[in-house]
Amino acid sequence: MDKLSQEEVDALSSFEEVTTYDWVRLKRKILVRLWMAIGLTCIRVAYMIYSPQTYSMIVYQNADSGTENLVALAYGRLFLGFLFFSVTLYALKNNLYLRSVSMAGVVVVFALFWSDLQVYIIGGFSQFTAEALAFLILRLWMIYLITANYFDIRR
Repeated sequence: MDKLSQEEVDALSSFEEVTTYDWVRLKRKILVRLWMAIGLTCIRVAYMIYSPQTYSMIVYQNADSGTENLVALAYGRLFLGFLFFSVTLYALKNNLYLRSVSMAGVVVVFALFWSDLQVYIIGGFSQFTAEALAFLILRLWMIYLITANYFDIRR
């Protein structure tokens, strides 16, 4: 019995988002980036939950911005992040809807980055501290990780 060529295998498995040969190569790299993004999200959320007063002073430049609302915001973001990461892990496990999920991830992280940037623009960059820069760098690192996954899946 003759073996199938790679082109024939690709044609038979057209329902998959990423071809089998590429998938074996990329899955580990994508999973590592995804777990790093989960870790970055947990660091930011943990800081918001366990030190809301400090986080409020770093990001919003005042201590009167209602830390109770900040903790509720953190739990909401944690839930949405958990939901997104669960959907992404499911898509990776089953190799389904990867392009759509990765594109949604890029949109979400850029939207969160823009919301962070708006806070700094409204508050004025003159009050921009080293701690605020650290949180912005965490967000930029998240953008890099999710966008790199998107480009790897699109190839």
